[in-house]
Amino acid sequence: MAWAILFFILLLPQSSMAQRINLGSDSPMRKLQIAEMAITNLYVDSVDEKKLVEDGIRGMIEKLDPHSSYSTAAGNQADE
Repeated sequence: MAWAILFFILLLPQSSMAQRINLGSDSPMRKLQIAEMAITNLYVDSVDEKKLVEDGIRGMIEKLDPHSSYSTAAGNQADE
């Protein structure tokens, strides 16, 4: 559930014209939540949820364009 909150924070526009987030049954956020729950609960092997979410975020951002990237606070500290 914490990953859903992180997505909300990352996806909210930084302007005063914030858009409403669709949380209905057909929303993209709901689709991500269902996928995460299905993988965690139904995949044949055990799944590291934290790694699954981090890799999912990284993959989504890398697909945006060649200039976008994702790093965690721990990753930023390691780079210093």
